[in-house]
Amino acid sequence: MIKIDSNINMREYGSHYFNGFLDFLMFVNKNIRTCNTIIEIGSFKGESSSLILKHIHGNPILYCVDPWNDMPDNSDILQGINFSNIEKIFDETLISFNNFKKIKSTSDEFIQSNTINSVDLVYIDGLHTYDQVKRVIENYLPLIKSGGILAGHDYHIPIPHEEYPFYYDIDKQQKIRHQVGLAVDELLLKDYKIYTFEDTSWAIIKK
Repeated sequence: MIKIDSNINMREYGSHYFNGFLDFLMFVNKNIRTCNTIIEIGSFKGESSSLILKHIHGNPILYCVDPWNDMPDNSDILQGINFSNIEKIFDETLISFNNFKKIKSTSDEFIQSNTINSVDLVYIDGLHTYDQVKRVIENYLPLIKSGGILAGHDYHIPIPHEEYPFYYDIDKQQKIRHQVGLAVDELLLKDYKIYTFEDTSWAIIKK
């Protein structure tokens, strides 16, 4: 049984968020027997990174791709954030792990220099714009093995929850859902079943 990491700030993010993400991780373990290589696009403070490293079977190598700098984002939720501090929190959160690689770059830069040609899981939680989500899907889906998983965050508007006040801001949520969900549906819905989770994660299993 998967348990929530006691180091995660549950008050800030909400237990339902992480329960949903843990459901996603169980989905991954169920569908990928041994996970060797994972790319996470948008690692921020490292909460999801640490949960991936703790709970995905196979002791995989996790590539954490994030520029940790201020970039235009349609959600407006990152305005005024000190990304230098966010990066320090990421470093502290993952200090006890040795099976990850910190890649300080955008996903576009990483794909251009990338030498990885076989990936089990790609998780997208970077820039929440239609064009960027679409570009990431187009760039990274070919890297994933048959039977591997392409997934991401913020696919749908979550149920409002008192532990996560941002969920009450429907205007912001609709803006994110329109951008992320539109790109995912446009590129994948025709050929794949899209699985969704309570934390707003989505996933497909590559054919």
